[in-house]
Amino acid sequence: DSDDLRIWDAKAHAWTVLDGTYPIHVGESSADTPLTTSVTVHRTTGTQYTSVTAPKITQPGSTQTVEQAFANTGDSTVSGLKLSLSAPQGWTVKPADPRRSVPTVVRPDSRVTTSWKVTAPAGGAGGSATLTANASFTLHGEQTRSDVATTLVPYGKVADAYNNVGITADDDPTAGNLDPGGYSFSATQLAAVGYTPDATVTTGGLSYNWPNTQPGHPDNIAAAGQVIQLQRTGGKLGLLGTGVGSSHSGTVTVTYTDGTTADIPITFPDWYSNAASGNSQLAVTTAKWNRPPGDTLGDHKVSLYTTGGALDSGKTVATITLPADNGIHVFAIAVG
Repeated sequence: DSDDLRIWDAKAHAWTVLDGTYPIHVGESSADTPLTTSVTVHRTTGTQYTSVTAPKITQPGSTQTVEQAFANTGDSTVSGLKLSLSAPQGWTVKPADPRRSVPTVVRPDSRVTTSWKVTAPAGGAGGSATLTANASFTLHGEQTRSDVATTLVPYGKVADAYNNVGITADDDPTAGNLDPGGYSFSATQLAAVGYTPDATVTTGGLSYNWPNTQPGHPDNIAAAGQVIQLQRTGGKLGLLGTGVGSSHSGTVTVTYTDGTTADIPITFPDWYSNAASGNSQLAVTTAKWNRPPGDTLGDHKVSLYTTGGALDSGKTVATITLPADNGIHVFAIAVG
């Protein structure tokens, strides 16, 4: 069976065959193989692939170096190699060293590299940006390969990262999806405890800017590893939000302007439980939630919590990175 000669090349994401001698067993089943011989592989096509490595975070308006490589693991020479890198619309890509040309011929078991200067637009939207490395070459005909890398662009402010509707009007709760079943906070009930659009609410020793959004519009961040710019100085970081489905714990990574980082554990209990746990504090409880059509659970109290930890007050926070857990919903962030 020729498949016995193949191994999985994790870098190339493909099967390949190595030079060498391989035993062959022949029989009626894997338990009965009375005939044995071997086959020697003297020359193999191998695998050819390109790879790309990008910085984890790219600030708006900044220029980063992105590395691209091409590898030929086979016994034949690759010719006509061309490498390129594509980026989202509005980004620019230039060779890091225009005077250096990439070899067009790659000999067996060889690897070539190149570098690109990639610039993100100054006013670009935050989120994940995909960079695609491409390679075209000739080996038993024209062939192409590609690889992708992602880099995270920080959101300019908390509101820019809103991706979930957690507050709805009592007479129109259909847009709500804080809880996957279509449940949401009631704007009326939140207003009754002082949480109105653009209000300053103080809880857990910090003052937060409550979302300045109308009911039924995105008003919170379902955490998915977003990076958010803060540019603030203080001794404490606080997040105001809640968990859904169960209690959720994770880590927020703080990056200071000097490049150092700190990890701060956070806990957001289930909004349905109305009880603090871990390093959270109960911020406010509303008398009831808004329910989707056909709900059978009835009215229920639901809560918001604060969580966070100590900062180095002698440094300025540049960004924070949220955990990748969409059971965590963040409405506001404060430093004080």
